[in-house]
Amino acid sequence: MWQQLIVLLGDITKQYDVLLKLAAKKHTALIGVDFQKVDLIRKAEEKTIGEIDRLEKRRLELLTSLAEREDNGEISPEINRRDLYRLAPEEVKKQLLEAGNRLSDKVEAVRTASGGNTLLMESALQAVTYKLNRLSKTSVDQSYGPGGSENTTAHRKSLDFEA
Repeated sequence: MWQQLIVLLGDITKQYDVLLKLAAKKHTALIGVDFQKVDLIRKAEEKTIGEIDRLEKRRLELLTSLAEREDNGEISPEINRRDLYRLAPEEVKKQLLEAGNRLSDKVEAVRTASGGNTLLMESALQAVTYKLNRLSKTSVDQSYGPGGSENTTAHRKSLDFEA
């Protein structure tokens, strides 16, 4: 069962690697302001996140089974990886530690890439808002009013100072 857990951690790491590659593609698409590509990447991300959720559920099930099998009361689905490593048999400790470290590193890389992409997305939306404001001579807020309608304010000249 410990080997199954190690393999499962490897599978989760592979999915995070897919997310990291998608984040790099999204970064390029955001810089190029290619929103169609961003939407395609977002759909791929949703699929990958769904797979990670499925694998995480499997990991929790495996930890529950391991807790029942070991019957020491310390292993539970909520156990942190350091405690799990401490309780693991000597023959799997090194593999478990390496798998856990790889997963942690990949999760942190995805978190960093996502943060950068969020900043790019916000900047792109601000640029779009600016363009809309210039084209329509109105002020378009990035919030929505009652019923989901976008807030806009007209800024037309009410006084002609050249008269």
